Amino acid sequence: MLSDRKLTLERVLSFLSAAKLGIRQGYDLCLEAFSSAVNPHVHLKWGMGGVCEVKNETAYLYRHFDATLHILYLFDRIKCTN
Repeated sequence: MLSDRKLTLERVLSFLSAAKLGIRQGYDLCLEAFSSAVNPHVHLKWGMGGVCEVKNETAYLYRHFDATLHILYLFDRIKCTN
C-alpha cells in the first residue's frame, strides 16, 4: 500500500511493514489496546453525509500514552528481520 501511494522508494519495502504482515494479530492487539483506552473519552457525532465529528477536546489523549505494547511489538518485529 505504501509503494502504491509513492511513499517508499521504488522496490524498497520497509522491514517493519514486511515483518508486520507476518504476525498481524500482535499488531491488531497494539491498536486495540490504544483504542480501548482512548475511545471511552472521545465523544463522536455523525453528521450529514456520514461525516464523523469529534465533539470534545481529545488532544491530551494522544500526547502522552502508554506505548509499552507498541514498543515491545516493534522490538519483536525488528528481531524477526535479523
